[in-house]
Amino acid sequence: LERITIKKWQGGPIKFLSFNFKLFRRLLGDDFRILHCHDLWVLPASAAAVCLKRRKLVYDAHEYYRGLEIFLKKRVARAIWASTEWLFIKRANATITINQYQARLFQNSSSFLKHIFVLQNYPSLESFPSATNPPGFRERERKAVFQGILKNGRALTNIIQAMELVDSGKLEFIGHGEIETELKQLAALKN
Repeated sequence: LERITIKKWQGGPIKFLSFNFKLFRRLLGDDFRILHCHDLWVLPASAAAVCLKRRKLVYDAHEYYRGLEIFLKKRVARAIWASTEWLFIKRANATITINQYQARLFQNSSSFLKHIFVLQNYPSLESFPSATNPPGFRERERKAVFQGILKNGRALTNIIQAMELVDSGKLEFIGHGEIETELKQLAALKN
């Protein structure tokens, strides 16, 4: 694991460009055959490096940026991210998404993609001894789980408020982030 640092004062597009420039220089010094690129943030540097080195690229698109709530009001930012992805995703030999819905979104918006694979982030039933005879659906505990960074633009406060409409069940957030305290306070008010 190697950390690439940029100056703290750099933000927005300067932060993005500075990071990708440093990553690109670092990748040029590596002798890799296949590069696994996890997220749109590192796609430009990764695509440029594999192009120059004539290597393979796997783009792990765990989020569909064009569909994020944060971009509903930020149309210019949405257009920039969408253009960035569209421009560099062409270099990917394979793309990984988290579900069939996202796979279809990528196929519809980027029909030139060579291979799209769905890799869901949960264990198989076979990996748990008690899973061979799980309780029926109606007997299971009702639970909704959000796993990820707790930040604005992900409708997390809406999810907490929506729990008032649920007869029975539990909501769990797994992660941390800039709005963690706010979410805890809102959840405490709703209890």
